[in-house]
Amino acid sequence: RTPNSSAGGDQAVARAAAKLGLLASDYHRASCPPAVAGGAPMAIGPQLGSEAMLLQALLAGPQPGFAQLQLALPLDFVRGPMLADGKLHAVAQRSGSKLELGVQHSPPATQLLTITGSMLGNSMAVLYIQEIMEERGFARR
Repeated sequence: RTPNSSAGGDQAVARAAAKLGLLASDYHRASCPPAVAGGAPMAIGPQLGSEAMLLQALLAGPQPGFAQLQLALPLDFVRGPMLADGKLHAVAQRSGSKLELGVQHSPPATQLLTITGSMLGNSMAVLYIQEIMEERGFARR
């Protein structure tokens, strides 16, 4: 078995994340090819041992280039700017990630948004959503 095809990839992410006090579910099956310089992974900035372990676990997931992130957003934000104003489609277009609305929860009134795509695309989608929230005054609530 290769690291990318092993069922233990999720367990490795969970173990590495637990050492840092993070939730591995924040990036379910997150992985992407590492930056390569001369055939070896290239570190970006100084890293502690546990940070390096988490990065390695994230990069060795079962589906390279695929990540899924779930956000709980205020329901009035989702129904207002995101749906009524067409921002959900615009964010998907700009980021290249797929955005799907999930179940609603309350209290407080929130709706689950699942973002699926590359890590970079998902990061861009979150950035765009944060910008919309700031523009519309939802970031201060």
